[in-house]
Amino acid sequence: MRIERCLIVFTFAAAAACTAARVSAPIDGEPVCADFLLGASKAPFKGALKRPVKVTVLDGSSVVSERVVLGKRIADEPSSLLVVEDDDEKYVVRFAQCENAFAPQPAGSARDGRQVEARTHYTCGSATMYKEIELVVVAGDVKSRAIPWQAPPQPECYATSAGAADVPPAK
Repeated sequence: MRIERCLIVFTFAAAAACTAARVSAPIDGEPVCADFLLGASKAPFKGALKRPVKVTVLDGSSVVSERVVLGKRIADEPSSLLVVEDDDEKYVVRFAQCENAFAPQPAGSARDGRQVEARTHYTCGSATMYKEIELVVVAGDVKSRAIPWQAPPQPECYATSAGAADVPPAK
């Protein structure tokens, strides 16, 4: 009985030691969609792609990581992240544009200075794949994990209508 327990513990420890750590894989070159003003009231809204992009990382036919990308609001904002293993590995990365438009979200309230938290749910719908690339990850090499952005067929961001004032920068 004691030997069996030791074998079980050893098996789990060996399996854990053979598994590479999961690490972040940033999207390099993600588009910047600046905040914009909407309607006659010129209300500030968060910048976003009109039709977001679903990015999927695959290991063979298994999905490793998936994310719907809206674009950055400002250039200095951190890139969207996916997850891969920190191991010598080849992945397939698929870019697909969502069929459903993303509804603009308020940027904040000018009356009280607090950020308005929009709690809406977005469903991408059927996404049409437009690009597939190979990502070759080298263990310990952070730069090898960067996923180069592939522009979608409809890359438009929401924008301020003609004649509206500039939107204050995102915080």
